[in-house]
Amino acid sequence: MAARTLVLALAKIIRDQANLDELSVGVNVAKPRFSGTGASTAFTVYVPLEGKIDKKAEEDRTKKELEKSREQIVQAEKQLSNEEFRKRKPELAREIEEKLAALKVKLTELDAHLKELDS
Repeated sequence: MAARTLVLALAKIIRDQANLDELSVGVNVAKPRFSGTGASTAFTVYVPLEGKIDKKAEEDRTKKELEKSREQIVQAEKQLSNEEFRKRKPELAREIEEKLAALKVKLTELDAHLKELDS
């Protein structure tokens, strides 16, 4: 919720800097059709792109972000599969588990975005 509070506090600046007519902030906000998706582990941003961006470029960007997320998932899973690491650094292992869960959500969102672009 801290991210939501921050975005709401900065909404006017975000609208002005991004040249947006509208900015919606909320939980479970519906994704606009043909919109760019920026996903982090804390929140997801949707930017309507109809008529404003090259669809092929957005597909390429999303594929690149998907690949990066997959690589991060593999790395986190590899670290977590090391039982010695888990015993020596349990706090760090918990952080990596949380990051892994967030990465899997991000991967799902990006995959859905790519499928939407293909339709």
